[in-house]
This record gives sequence, C-alpha cells and structure tokens, in this order.
Amino acid sequence: MENEEGFWAPITPAYVEPDEEQLEQLRKEIYSLAWNHAERISRRVAQAPEGAKKHTREALRLTQDYTLSVLRMLREVGPAADVMAAEVAGRAGSQGATYVQLGEAWGITRQSARSRWPGVTRIMVPLPEATELEMAGGDARISYHPDESGWWWIGTGANGRHDEAEETYDTREEALARAGAFLLANQVKEEEQ
Repeated sequence: MENEEGFWAPITPAYVEPDEEQLEQLRKEIYSLAWNHAERISRRVAQAPEGAKKHTREALRLTQDYTLSVLRMLREVGPAADVMAAEVAGRAGSQGATYVQLGEAWGITRQSARSRWPGVTRIMVPLPEATELEMAGGDARISYHPDESGWWWIGTGANGRHDEAEETYDTREEALARAGAFLLANQVKEEEQ
C-alpha cells in the first residue's frame, strides 16, 4: 500500500488458511501449555518434598497421574477456545464483520454463526430497499435482514396461503426465485375459480 489510509482499508479475504506446518505448531504450543499447567493441578507435584520438585520435575512428568493431569487440562481447551472465540467474534462484529464472514472464519454456516454469537454484528452500510413481487395473482416482499446477513421473503399466494422463508439467502435473486416459486405453486387454477 502506498499510503497509510489504503493500508487500513479492509482486506478480502482477511486471512489465508493455515497450512499443516502452522497447525502442527499450534498443536505443539497447546500441548506444551497443557503439560505446564498440569503441574499446578497435579497432586503428585503438590505432595513432592520442596527440594525434590526441582530435581524430579521430568521424572514426575513420566507418571500416570501427571499424564492424567495433562489430560484434565486438555479438556479445558475446547471450552476456553469457545469463550475466547465469542469475545473475538464480538470484536470482529463491532468492527463490521458479517455473519457470513464470522461463519467462514469458524468453518460454519452464516446461520450457525448467528446462532452461536447472536447480536454481535452491526450495520455499517445503508440497507438495500425491499423488493415487491407480484405474480400469479399473489404478492411477496423480499427484504434484507442484517442480523442474519441475508435475504428473506414473505408472501401471500392467490389462493390465500401465507408463507415466509425458513432461512435467509445469500442473494436477493435467490430470495426472489424462492418467493416466485411459492407464488406460482399457490396460484388459483382456472377450474378453482
């Protein structure tokens, strides 16, 4: 980037997928952290004479009970990651990230991201206007829902049936197509008139 203003502009995509070497390094760091923290909860370490702790640290780490202490610490990694992920998702959402982006980063769908971290996104751009669709004697309204980062529809067919989208869609066109299909399926046939 030539100037500082351009440097701070959003970058898409925001990251590259970690390669196997980076993932292996992360696993090693988590493993090392668990071994170090296990020392704090190990009953064997707590019962060791003060002078023996320094000289037998490696020997203590070879015992079954110490290894079980490591396993107990590893059990906390998932819940700790969930707590930290919620905090970081909230921060990203307040910086303008959408549920689509949050879901992609966590490896889940937009709907799952919204369910996992409700209310963390905020709108930074004007919302697109709703679209009215009239066809086959019925009508539908297609609108953008920022909380779900997607398009949604609600409509009434010519036969009087009301319905709405069960989920949001990535594009206005997809929501229009689904609403159109609903209206066509619920038109009044000539023999019904």
